Amino acid sequence: MMKKILAIIFAVTMVFCFTACGSSDSSSEPADDQETTAAEEEATAEDGPVSGGWEVVADPAEAELPDEVKAAFDNFSENYGDDFVPMAYYGYQVTEGMNYGILGKSKADNELQTLVLIKNPKYEAVDAIINTFNIADYTDGSGADVSAEALDGGWQVADDYTTAEIPKEAFEAYDAATAELTGNDLHPMAYLGSQVVAGTNYAFLCHSSLVTAEPVTSIQVVTVYEDLEGNCEVLNINTLDLASFAEED
Repeated sequence: MMKKILAIIFAVTMVFCFTACGSSDSSSEPADDQETTAAEEEATAEDGPVSGGWEVVADPAEAELPDEVKAAFDNFSENYGDDFVPMAYYGYQVTEGMNYGILGKSKADNELQTLVLIKNPKYEAVDAIINTFNIADYTDGSGADVSAEALDGGWQVADDYTTAEIPKEAFEAYDAATAELTGNDLHPMAYLGSQVVAGTNYAFLCHSSLVTAEPVTSIQVVTVYEDLEGNCEVLNINTLDLASFAEED
């Protein structure tokens, strides 16, 4: 009888230990998962940028356009309203008259836009083509090729480009990232916006002059990344096709 009682007690004890140990192993699995997730998140932060939405610059300073461009812009505004805020004059095109290209922002919907002013001596009013400028379209890839030859009737980069005020923190990131950049003389014309990642991405519209025997000028979007420790680097330089802005979307 005593042997039976001891056997029952031993069996119950083994079942209890097995259940407890199994429960302990099961409860430890989520902890391992949590540690892995935390490690992955830390690695992501160290690796650099992750995807996120771009925020358009909140309050651009109105650019002072060259006299002839301002006259055309004022003519346009008188006939079509003053919703467009100019930020940078980027180029011109000789036609029967003159076309002027300006990048700016819509007051109404907080969108970046390109405005091509069409000035024809046959007409009193200045017409225009307005297209949305999506920052994300210019922050990946190498962009359009830069030609060393100016095409007849093609767009020319403005020499007397105007510059909108750039916020201090954005300019400091740009300055640090481009400090050792050689072969491309860049001048920031306008601050386009920012993207919150594991740090911050900043996008700038820049006037570019390649340092060659015959300098080649172009307009480029330069993307700069600043990590959480304040280290900065150039992520991408995209050369714009100015002729595309004169086409209707």
